[in-house]
Amino acid sequence: MTSLSPGFHRSSGTLQLSNTGDDSYREFQLTARYQVRRHLLNASYGRSRALGDLNDVNQFFGNLAQPVIQPNARGRLPFDAPNRFLLWGTLVAPWKLTIVPLYELHTGFPYSVQNELRAYIGPRNVDRFPRFSSFDVQITRRFRCRCARGTCTRE
Repeated sequence: MTSLSPGFHRSSGTLQLSNTGDDSYREFQLTARYQVRRHLLNASYGRSRALGDLNDVNQFFGNLAQPVIQPNARGRLPFDAPNRFLLWGTLVAPWKLTIVPLYELHTGFPYSVQNELRAYIGPRNVDRFPRFSSFDVQITRRFRCRCARGTCTRE
C-alpha cells in the first residue's frame, strides 16, 4: 500500500510518497440457508475489523482539487463495519413472478471530526455514523418473445 505524508525540506513543503503503509482486514462469517419447496432464504452474519494507514494515496489524487494532507495516522479504515447482518432470498409468487428481497443491517462507518480548515479534531476515525439499515426488493416476471420478420409477439 502506498501512503502519503507531508514532508518538509528546508522550509519548503513537499509531499513524500512511500510504500511503507500497512492495512489489515479480518472477518468471521456465518451463513445459513433454508429452503421450503421453491422458496429459498439465506441469512449471514459477519464480524470484521479493518485497520490501517489513513493517508491512502487514492483518497487524495483524483478526488479533490485541493486536498488537505495531514500527517499519516493508523486507525479504522473508512469501510470498517464490525457487525453486519444480511437476509436475502428468492420467493416464487403467482403469475410467474419472482420476488427477491434483501435486508442489510450493519454498524455505521467511522468518520473523523474536522474544523472549518479541514484539520482533524482529535484522533481520526474514532466516531461512527449511526447504524445503517436497508431493505430492497426486486420483482421479476419471465416471458418469451418471438421475433419473426421484424415483428415481435409476447407469449
